[in-house]
Amino acid sequence: MPGPQPPPIKLTDRQRKMLAHLVRRTTTTQGLVRRAGIVLAAAEGANNQQIADRLGFDRETVRLWRGRWLEARERLAAAEEADEKKLCRCIEDVLDDAPRSGGPPTFTPEQICSIVALACEDPRDSGRAVTHWTTPELADEAIKRGIVKSISPRSVGRFLGRGGSLKPHRMRYWMRNERSAEPEVFDREVRTVCEHYAEALKLHQEGTHLVSTDEKSGIPRPWSASILRFRCAPARSSAKNTSTNATARRGLCSPTSRWPRARS
Repeated sequence: MPGPQPPPIKLTDRQRKMLAHLVRRTTTTQGLVRRAGIVLAAAEGANNQQIADRLGFDRETVRLWRGRWLEARERLAAAEEADEKKLCRCIEDVLDDAPRSGGPPTFTPEQICSIVALACEDPRDSGRAVTHWTTPELADEAIKRGIVKSISPRSVGRFLGRGGSLKPHRMRYWMRNERSAEPEVFDREVRTVCEHYAEALKLHQEGTHLVSTDEKSGIPRPWSASILRFRCAPARSSAKNTSTNATARRGLCSPTSRWPRARS
């Protein structure tokens, strides 16, 4: 006895043409080719089992992509009014894998900020018999201070490489971070900044825009070197591999330094 018929798929001429183009295109991924084939077969009136037998899929897979296409009917109808490129992009998005959440992060943004702040301290202030931090020394000190329970030197190096490519072995420590003076205040401000950035998308949708104008002189900007070459005299050969990050203090690294600032 035949089972219930699946909901039918009706394609416009443009959609059918675009799906056929994706199937023929040599640069289309195999996953997208298979899913486009499922939609085309469903539009011909075949049921899920027939499509599965014809294309060599599991019936649940066919049911999944039939349902995904039907759920996107309004979105596809809106894309019909656009040009061919936008319609093709819309169809590819519908037939693409759904975003995955992935595993939970091992370290919180606050912990990462604390490790970066630690790298801006003089290691001798922590009783270290070195003049410049190494990633093993930073990992050991972060564990000793209770910032993290465990961390590898490689993870520390990855955190320092984000954004400004902070290199402790090339830093001079006449400019310090402020955590050593008031650690509770520093941690509270870091937590506030991280919370605002985590809510940036929601705030943007509500009409509030976040702009970072902090001149953190202990963290180098990726483009500070070019500004120094343009605005300052060439450095001595003995100092070419070091960074003192004085540009932010002189206002050279702050294109928004004249903006009005909101204070809490």
